[in-house]
Amino acid sequence: MKASVQMFSAFCVALVPGEALSLEVGFSDYKLLPELAATGFEPFSSSGRNGEMFAMRNADQFYACYGLDNSYAAQLRQEQMDAEVNGGSANRKVQNIPVICVKLQ
Repeated sequence: MKASVQMFSAFCVALVPGEALSLEVGFSDYKLLPELAATGFEPFSSSGRNGEMFAMRNADQFYACYGLDNSYAAQLRQEQMDAEVNGGSANRKVQNIPVICVKLQ
């Protein structure tokens, strides 16, 4: 299977003109998920191959979105949810999971 993937990759590279291989990668500010949603971007599924949770699109603009969670915050959320399931909890406040989105080129 690995050999067939390598052969396919070599085949694709052979078909691409030299100018396309020297594509300059640009820079842009990342966006927070609510910023994109407020400006009309809509979610769509992605492969998750590069660790993204999902993607957002609006016309010809695309962003890959990543969760920036940490194990400590996840543990606290889990404990709070467990307390809720096991009879309720006086405090329902949990830390949000920030999601940033990076422009795709």
